[in-house]
Order: sequence, then C-alpha cells, then structure tokens
Amino acid sequence: MKRFLFIYGILLSFFLAGCQSEDDLNPSGKDVDLFAIQNKTGRFNELAYQIYQETGVPIYVNDTIAKVEQGVDAYGNPRYYYEIFATGYNVASHYATAIALSADTNAMVEATRVMREKVIPNLPQKGVYRPYAFLLVDTLSTTTYGWSATAGRAPNYRPDYAYKSMFGITVGKLADILDMSADEKSYWAGMILGTNLAGEITNLFPDELEDFYALTDTATASFYGAGYYFNTQTGISQPLYHVDPKELGFLDWKLTGPTRSNAMQLLYKNTPTKEVDVTMYIAAVYAYTEAEFRAKYGSYHKCVDKYLVMKSILFDFKNKYDIK
Repeated sequence: MKRFLFIYGILLSFFLAGCQSEDDLNPSGKDVDLFAIQNKTGRFNELAYQIYQETGVPIYVNDTIAKVEQGVDAYGNPRYYYEIFATGYNVASHYATAIALSADTNAMVEATRVMREKVIPNLPQKGVYRPYAFLLVDTLSTTTYGWSATAGRAPNYRPDYAYKSMFGITVGKLADILDMSADEKSYWAGMILGTNLAGEITNLFPDELEDFYALTDTATASFYGAGYYFNTQTGISQPLYHVDPKELGFLDWKLTGPTRSNAMQLLYKNTPTKEVDVTMYIAAVYAYTEAEFRAKYGSYHKCVDKYLVMKSILFDFKNKYDIK
C-alpha cells in the first residue's frame, strides 16, 4: 500500500506541474530562427535586412551566423552556441573548400545589389529548388578549379564562382566584383544560378543532356575534363591546349595556366567536366538573351546549339517542375 501511495504521489506531482498557468511559462529561446537577418546599422547590413524583409532570402558576409549564450559551465563561465555556415558540408558528404571573408564594404554592397537585381528574381519558385541562404566571400577556392586542401593552389588555379552545400550557396569573387563590367556581372550572377540548378537539371533531364553533350563529343572521342584527346586518324594522343575551347562547344577552359612548350602543358589547361559545362550554360542562359549570346558566340555553331538546348531545358524545368 505504501508503495502504491508513493507512486501515486509522484504521478500527482507531475500532473500538477503540467497544470501550471501560462503566466508561469518562460520562453526557452530554442525556437529562435538563427538564420534570420537582424536589423543592424551599416550599408551592407541595412541592404541585407531590406532584402530579407522583401524576399525572405538571407545574405551573409560572415560564416559565423549567430552566437547564442547557453548558460554557464562548471566554472561559472558563459557557454556559447555558434551557428556556422559550413561551406563544404552536405548531408552525406564533405567537399574541401577554402574561403577568405571580405573586408570591403563597397564590394559587399555591390555584390548584394547585383544579386538583388539578377539572382533573387530568377531563383526557382519552389522551395525544394531554392538555396536556404547565401554567403558572400572575397575568395572561394575549390578542388574543381585547382585548389587542394593539402597542396594549396595549383599553377592553373582560379577562384570559383560559387559552391552549393546544405547550408546554401557560398558566392565568391567579391575581390573582383568592383572591377567587373556589366557583362561580367551578369555572368557572375548566372554562375550563382547555374550552381544552384546544375544538379537538379542533371537529374531531371538526363536524355536531353545526352543531346547537349553530343554537340561537343564525337562518336569516337570525348573532350570533357581533358587536357588531351585521342586522334583516331593518327592513333596519337594530342594536346588540347592549342585548340580554342569554343570550337569544341565550351564557353571557356575549366583550368588554364602558364604557357609551356613541353608536354607539361597538358597539366595546365583542361576542358570543363560535364557538370561544369552544364553550370556554365545555365549561367549563359540567365546572363544573355539569345540575341546577346549570338552576338558573342555566333561564329561558334556548337556553342549556339548548346545554348539553345539549355534554354529549352530551363524552359521545361520552369513549366514542368518549378510550379507551386
């Protein structure tokens, strides 16, 4: 009997505790959106806050998103939780990246202005296709463009435009943004959009992309991700560095480096991979109208044909998949 009363007393205490009036409840603070942009002073902060209020899109220039005090440790010192924009992390993988944060307010403001004008209005409508946030950095280095976590920058290194992770998109090249022409800024914005959509387009349109790739490749040779190709007529591997990449249907080299007269040149110039090629052409469709693209690349029929294929794919994406 005593045991029953003891258990009953415990259950009653839990019940009474659960019946506290709402006036006795205190917020835990755990439901605070740490990614929300706060209203702070400063040219960039004020612009970022205005964009967040208008569109709900967070833009940061610091990879430490938030710092929240969470009580004290055993010695009475405050404990903090840091929300970090981890640039290389995805759900099931980690991709080596390196970033240098910007200290140039003018560059931050100009990059944010271009994003407001050219990137945010062109983001997909469906949340599943939209990045959660953007981190603007002075320089973004990835293994795609000649950077290694162990060896550093290769001779053919170039800063990357953008990288997509589970936290959102890290956007690079703020070091160059103030010196870019209007045309270059349009392509910079396009590469952000291309980085966001390249994986989705690859998954949703595999058959259409086979036609896209075939405009560059031949039945006997693939030119993707290569520094040389196998000449079926001569039976010899020949370097690609003397070839204009646009003749093959590429908008640019993926990697370029110092000119050399020996075989080491093969290590310093490489054509895009299929993923990079898709990203570049998505960027081109967003950056240029068809008339503008023809004016720039009209003498390279493979480039024009690939642009038209990608334009059609993006049209189908918007009308078949990006529908609320």
